[in-house]
Amino acid sequence: MKHSLFLPVFCTLFLAAAAPGQASNGFSVDQVRGSANYVTDGIFGIDLGVEVLPPWQDLTLTGGLTWWNHSEDIPGGDISFRDIGLLGGLRHHFPAEESLHPYVDAGLGIHLMKISDDTTDASNTDAKLGLYLGAGVAYDWSRELQFYSQVRIHLTDPDFSTLAFGAAYRLGR
Repeated sequence: MKHSLFLPVFCTLFLAAAAPGQASNGFSVDQVRGSANYVTDGIFGIDLGVEVLPPWQDLTLTGGLTWWNHSEDIPGGDISFRDIGLLGGLRHHFPAEESLHPYVDAGLGIHLMKISDDTTDASNTDAKLGLYLGAGVAYDWSRELQFYSQVRIHLTDPDFSTLAFGAAYRLGR
């Protein structure tokens, strides 16, 4: 499992480190995020991402990596199903009261889905394009730290939903 997590963690940290603060084109990385996710049918996963402020302020650009793995014992072995998703989209933040910030987001994702059956040593990996729709609320714990919860529906094959609880660190605040 620790080898499966290396790529999403590395890529997210690289993206956050590569573009801190205000860029010359008006875009800036606003925050890095991480969450624990409850995926459909009792599966747990992680989500790591960044939020970028474009020159216009009512929408933000989001990008992230998701990972989850599910295994089931069957007579004679295991069947496992894994998803590594690279997501990108737009997030709209609604006018907020003090520390609570509701938002909706939508975007596209490329999902690398792998199904393995160790009873027959069979394995299949597919790259699938999907769409996600979500809504959430963030709470300002401090100037730099936010906690958030969000729900997302991922429309890919197979469709699934996630409930996430996480934290975001705001850069340059």
